[in-house]
Amino acid sequence: MLRVLVVEDDDELRESLALVLRRAGHQVLEANSVAAARPLLANLQLLLTDLRLPDDLGTNLQLEAQRVSPQVQTLVMTGHATIESAIAATRHGARDYLQKPFEIDVLKRQVAEIDTLHALRQQVACSRTGLLGSSAAMQRVFAMIETAAASIAPVLIEGETGTGKELAARAIHQHSARCDKPMIAVNLAALPTELVDSELFGHERGAFTSAQHRRQGRFALAEGGTLFLDELNSMPLELQPKLLRALETGEIWPVGADRPQAIHVRVIAASNQPLAQLVAQGRMRADLYYRLNVLPVQMPPLRERVEDIPLLVRSLLDRHNPSGTVPSPVEVTADALRWLCAQPWPGNVRELKNLLERALLQSSALQRQPPRLMRSDLDPSPQPVAALPFKEAQSAASDSWTRATITTALQQAGGNRAQAAKQLQMNRTALFKLMKKLNIHD
Repeated sequence: MLRVLVVEDDDELRESLALVLRRAGHQVLEANSVAAARPLLANLQLLLTDLRLPDDLGTNLQLEAQRVSPQVQTLVMTGHATIESAIAATRHGARDYLQKPFEIDVLKRQVAEIDTLHALRQQVACSRTGLLGSSAAMQRVFAMIETAAASIAPVLIEGETGTGKELAARAIHQHSARCDKPMIAVNLAALPTELVDSELFGHERGAFTSAQHRRQGRFALAEGGTLFLDELNSMPLELQPKLLRALETGEIWPVGADRPQAIHVRVIAASNQPLAQLVAQGRMRADLYYRLNVLPVQMPPLRERVEDIPLLVRSLLDRHNPSGTVPSPVEVTADALRWLCAQPWPGNVRELKNLLERALLQSSALQRQPPRLMRSDLDPSPQPVAALPFKEAQSAASDSWTRATITTALQQAGGNRAQAAKQLQMNRTALFKLMKKLNIHD
């Protein structure tokens, strides 16, 4: 099902088109002008618009729709068919150009193709790679993944640490024609400089002192599939010409070999630093950068897609429930979610994932009924009790007093739990349980 906006100033035609699309199962919105259409542009999959509207051109509305909903497809209708207007519509990114009067079957066929395309994007977005997001920034990523998956050209994925660059690479591979072949990943930053050549291209026996046997490199292991070069910004400058040659000729030279070896590998590279800056600094060859940057994918930092955080939190909690022992989904209080959305997340989704896992393992969230995470489970800094609902404030105040009392007793007892329990006039087992619940260490 598509979310469709029909923009047509002829009321009878607009209503007829909307009826056809609704009968096909789509969610249809209607507008008779550009001004009326503007508030309806969010989350569109299809814009069906007349070229000439009372207050503006449909091509201008199309550009606005693409900014608000990057995944939108546009079909332009017009009774003023000219070569110039057709060229203008397609130049602005329209999928097709329908001259009035047109057969309704032509429209149905176009809409069915767009529906199939949308389903593919949803499949990419919800695939087992773990990429999630409904924000405009992530919709652009999904669209680029779809484009890259249909190609064999090199891909360059750039983004901060923790934004999901390897997940994007795996999504491209899994939705490509090479999905039944291996995807080999190598983190160049984790390899000693002197081993990069051998690891990537392989070596012959006797090529160097410790080369007791012939060894295949990562290129050869990825034959027919995809080679993912993570943290390409760490690749030694002196080896970059060898990588460039492999990309340009489809041949590699193992260390110590006397002839090249043909390879059929699709290369996806990733960098947590903008490679254009490294080129300007002389740390990256410009020709290698241009050869890899055929299909660029920019992974947005989490702080630029805050609207995705609730979806990510729900998914991460469902996937990382310790031991699967919680009988019902772990809830997140509204205050905790607000706190999560307000954080800068320098480590991006990876940092969010680690925080949630740690909170589930260390907090008392799983002992609550229903199981839920509160802000106090996530935020180590004290929170004003007055900012919490009454029951949460009561619980937070009790936990704070108990934690302070136990900590003081442990300090006075030099960390001796038995002595602290005696000082508190409580059973040692009860003390141990409270320490575990409140995450108190000796």
